[in-house]
This record gives sequence, C-alpha cells and structure tokens, in this order.
Amino acid sequence: MADEFTSKLDAYLDGELAAADMKALDAHVRACPACAADVLGRVQMKRAIKSASQRYEPRSEFRAKIERRLKPRAGFPKDPLYFRLAGIAKHRIYVARWPPHLP
Repeated sequence: MADEFTSKLDAYLDGELAAADMKALDAHVRACPACAADVLGRVQMKRAIKSASQRYEPRSEFRAKIERRLKPRAGFPKDPLYFRLAGIAKHRIYVARWPPHLP
C-alpha cells in the first residue's frame, strides 16, 4: 500500500480531489490490491455509519448538550478584524526590531 495514496483515500471516496488526482488514484486503486481492499473497507464503513444514522435519533438532552457546547464562548473575539489587527501589530513590532542588534 502506497502511503502517498493512503492519505488521500477518504478524499477520493468523497469526491473531494482534483480531477487529475482522482484519475491517478483511481488507476492506483485498480492496480493495488491492498489499496483496493482499504477502499472497500472504507466504503463498507461509510455505508454502515449512514445506515445507523438513519435508524438512530439522539435524545433531546444530548442534542441540547451539544448545542450548548457549540455556542461561542464569551470574551473570545470572533471578529476577523481583531485577528487582522493583531497580525498587523505583530508585524510592526517585528519590523521595528529589525535588524537585530548584534553584540
């Protein structure tokens, strides 16, 4: 099994690769029995998970618990402007200290 292909198998199965990568990986899977077996196992797992998700309905308490955890935390800046300004400030400090003073 080629490691360069193994790391891309999930993206391959989900159709998330570029066309050239899909074609190359498809050719590899057809020629490599180990990768073909890995793909088959992943397909079977995805089907089992999908089937189970259609049968299982979580309790409302579980759903509420997850939704509470997903709510943004108070005090943490969510505005992208904050991150841009922080980056600019960091850059200016770095430039102001350049070049480093040599002893």
